[in-house]
Amino acid sequence: MRTILGALFILLLANQSFSQKKAEVDPAILIHFSYGFQVPGADLAKDFGTGFSMGSTVEYLTPNNLIFGLDGGIIFGDKVKNDVISDLRASDGFIIGINRGLADIQLKERGFNAAVQIGKLFQFDNKGSRSGIRATAGVGLLQHKVRIQNDFQAEVPQLNNDYRAGYDQLTNGLSLTEFIGYQYLSNDGLVNFKIGVEFIQGFTKNRRSWDFKENRVKDEPRLDLLNSLKVSWILPLYFKANPDEIFY
Repeated sequence: MRTILGALFILLLANQSFSQKKAEVDPAILIHFSYGFQVPGADLAKDFGTGFSMGSTVEYLTPNNLIFGLDGGIIFGDKVKNDVISDLRASDGFIIGINRGLADIQLKERGFNAAVQIGKLFQFDNKGSRSGIRATAGVGLLQHKVRIQNDFQAEVPQLNNDYRAGYDQLTNGLSLTEFIGYQYLSNDGLVNFKIGVEFIQGFTKNRRSWDFKENRVKDEPRLDLLNSLKVSWILPLYFKANPDEIFY
């Protein structure tokens, strides 16, 4: 996917003569509020199933449609494939709490991705519209873990406080992010959105000093992939030639 985005950047950035014919447009701050459906890949797919993301982005859109931004979002889901507390289960699969009752322990996916990004908006008309195909790429940090929710009515002491860290598989590392999709900013400012696909590659490691489930240090390098369908509502702030004027 990075090869495709790279080719798209080179092809469309080279078309400078077309861009210069467009009408003059003003710079803008774009604030995005996003929601996504995610499908994991590579090592991440061994730990979690499909999940979701919510986040926000703050971007500066230049008059020639270059994009500079900060993006961040949380990752969440309830499809945990890796039973990190399997060593606490009895032969029948249940976990016995401190009061000898059956404990209902919930496992959830939690994490985030944050990135600095650059990109470009490619317009299809010469009327100064800020709508068109947009492509961005970024670098940042991907982190995820298993959230272990203890049962307060049948508490399991092995999952309290610092002990829980030995089971939660906290993992993080460098991430690369690519997005390509369509952006629409209406002239009247009432309808502003983007929709597209996002690809995240995380080069991560388990950061816990000891893994209780496997009774060892887990420090092997991982490749964590996230492929998303992402939809965003955009709040645009336009800056006119007079710096005292801001239009919503």
